[in-house]
Amino acid sequence: LMPSIIISRLKELLPGLAERLITLEATGEADLEFVCHPGKALSYLATELREANGGRVVPQVWQMVYNWLLAAPDYREQLAQVIAALTKGNQECPLTLNTSQKLYGARLKLSVSRVEQYKACPFAYFLAYGLRLREREQYKLGAPDLGEFFHAALKLFGERINRQGLDWGQISDAECIAVMAQIVEELAPQLQNEILLSTARYHYLVEKLKRTLDASVLALVEQARRGNFRPVGLEIGFGPGEALPPLVYNLKNGIEVELDGRIDRIDLAKSTDGHNYLRVIDYKSGQAELSLEDVYHGLKLQLLTYLDVALTHAHILTGNEAEAGGMLYFRLRDPVISTDGPLSAEDSAKSILNEFKQKGFVLADANLVKLMDNRLVNGKRSEIIPVSLKTQGGFYADSGVLTADNFALLRKYVQQQLAGTGEEILAGRLEMAPYQKRGRNACQYCRYKPVCRFDTMRLDNKYRLIRLEPKDKLWSRFFAANEGDIDG
Repeated sequence: LMPSIIISRLKELLPGLAERLITLEATGEADLEFVCHPGKALSYLATELREANGGRVVPQVWQMVYNWLLAAPDYREQLAQVIAALTKGNQECPLTLNTSQKLYGARLKLSVSRVEQYKACPFAYFLAYGLRLREREQYKLGAPDLGEFFHAALKLFGERINRQGLDWGQISDAECIAVMAQIVEELAPQLQNEILLSTARYHYLVEKLKRTLDASVLALVEQARRGNFRPVGLEIGFGPGEALPPLVYNLKNGIEVELDGRIDRIDLAKSTDGHNYLRVIDYKSGQAELSLEDVYHGLKLQLLTYLDVALTHAHILTGNEAEAGGMLYFRLRDPVISTDGPLSAEDSAKSILNEFKQKGFVLADANLVKLMDNRLVNGKRSEIIPVSLKTQGGFYADSGVLTADNFALLRKYVQQQLAGTGEEILAGRLEMAPYQKRGRNACQYCRYKPVCRFDTMRLDNKYRLIRLEPKDKLWSRFFAANEGDIDG
């Protein structure tokens, strides 16, 4: 914050006045200014003792303050209250099965996002879906609103070009932009009670959203031109009353877990030997990566679950059985290209397309990979999928590829994770156990921090650390976890 205008005026009036910085809290041995009144010193002492819980040594001056307050009859009880507050536990006891069933229902209904939230922090899940706590609604655009807008626009785009008998790989760029302009014009008034029509700022935002959708759909169309995969499902739901049935798991205690959700896009391609391959694509408006680490710890189960749903119900989607082709994230964006100098139209288009490269995993089969990118040749890196081929054949180590056995193993593992999470929820587990992984943690964007008061300075509030592990070790863990089986 800028200093008050009074400060500059005082400096003008009293040019010889010395400045001294006084911090808001005590910082060490020399802070005797903070030891001027017993009551105030007690509040500063509480901060020092809290830091001591985190392993920091209490400065000697505050040790002396502690001893003085302990010996003073008028402040001994207040000191005891401070210590009790610092040592009090900040964890919740598990719920009983009876209470859990009353909260969540006798037939537990889950979605992938709910399972991922539970895996990120059980207590946050309990607050969101057990106590059903909600933030006060505000008249503004948030990430969920924009996400719904993007998904609705892309669904309508796919439906309209299909209705017109157009192929994703044959529609021109001009037709793409014209169709998307109509869609944005129709959807904008429906967003947040016409919020996009309320001010000049939101009118500008409409244009920005349209540019994002234009750039994204042009990239999707270019990717379709380079491959054989075509959508067989857009925004396709699975669950009661949806196009596909829900996933149902029978738990050991006899209770059923029902999983529903909505898949952004399912694509189909046929290989030259007549096999059907399905891949799922999930649209994201922010950064999205998929690592085996996140899958193992249950933090990213969405793509795998959607692929499992698509393959389980392939006969409904395609009329035949199908095999795993891939699971990919596509980021919706209006990219800005950084360059040292002017680019040709060809280089510019290539740079933009590279910004839309999908992330995730595809089947480790060179022939199938070329059904996704027919311009990919040996010794080159794909511009649209996370794959690079060696000159003599095979894939480079940084390629996002999995064998058919890998996909089968991960499908079985995700089924166990979903069912196992259902068992833990109904068993009443709700401890504060947020994960921490290489600089990010479950608390960073959590809306429930004012409720849980999670604090690593407390002895019983610690992050659940997720460490980077070699791929071979992770695969060993997947194999070990899959030795058990479930009904589903």
